[in-house]
Parts: sequence; structure tokens; C-alpha cells
Amino acid sequence: MAELQAVFIQNLKKERSRLRISQSTLAERAELSPGYIGEIESGRKFPSVDNVERLARALEVPPYRLYMSDRDLEDLLAPEGRPAWARAALVRWAAEMLGKYAGEEGGQ
Repeated sequence: MAELQAVFIQNLKKERSRLRISQSTLAERAELSPGYIGEIESGRKFPSVDNVERLARALEVPPYRLYMSDRDLEDLLAPEGRPAWARAALVRWAAEMLGKYAGEEGGQ
């Protein structure tokens, strides 16, 4: 299994756990089959870009978050040597999360 696929699976499970939802509930929210979710989480299938977007929406995270390892997040949060694109991504992510926690529609 490719490292990116392993990271994706780990994040998918982590985000599903954070929301305390089952594979079936995720499948329903993403308009996918429960069996397909199981195949993704077991590494037998890898979703298309369209299905990644569906999964991210259902999990209430930006799609790029499903591809970021814990190391990637640590690098983004490290103050020294952080590139401009990383700072911009972090600001967007923080704004989205703050908007959600404040109850605003669409994170704005």
C-alpha cells in the first residue's frame, strides 16, 4: 500500500471517529455504499477525486486534510521556516474551523 493511501485511510477513520459515525452513516452522508467505504478503509479501493470531495463534505473537513499526515500538520504549525503557501493553508483551515465552531454556514 502506498504511503499516501495509508495516510488517507488513517485520516478517514480518524475523522469518522471524531464525528462518532459508522461506515454506514458516512456512506449515507457521502451518497456512497457502505461496502465501498469498507473497501476504502481496508485499502482494497482508493476513491476518485469526486468521491474524495463527497467524503470530505460528509466528514466536514476540506479535502486536502484527508491527505495530510500528522508530520505534515506539524510542519505547517512549526513557526520557523514555514513557507508562505503553508501559512496561507493554515490560515484558511483555521478560518474554516473557527467558522464551524461559531456555527456559521460554510465556515465564513
